[in-house]
Amino acid sequence: MVSSINYESPLHDLPNLAEQIKSTHFHGEVVFDLLCVNGMSRNRFISMFFNSSFDRATKKALMSHELENAQSEFYRHNPNYLHSSVLHEEEISAFLNI
Repeated sequence: MVSSINYESPLHDLPNLAEQIKSTHFHGEVVFDLLCVNGMSRNRFISMFFNSSFDRATKKALMSHELENAQSEFYRHNPNYLHSSVLHEEEISAFLNI
């Protein structure tokens, strides 16, 4: 899982991210939570296959209540990420008070 931590998309830095993941010898699907970039849109979660580099042809949007619940907990424990996002203060407040 790669979580956005501000309004800049982690998808813009795939080569650097690929180097970090490659060092762990991971191969498989990588899920990106783009809440801070895209807000609560249908393309909040994106997946892409990784095998020493990202295969952009496999990029697809995901919908998952389990992912949403787990990641919502992550952001509730890291509210500073939400304050550096595209979300409005009202959205952040509502999100944190769920």
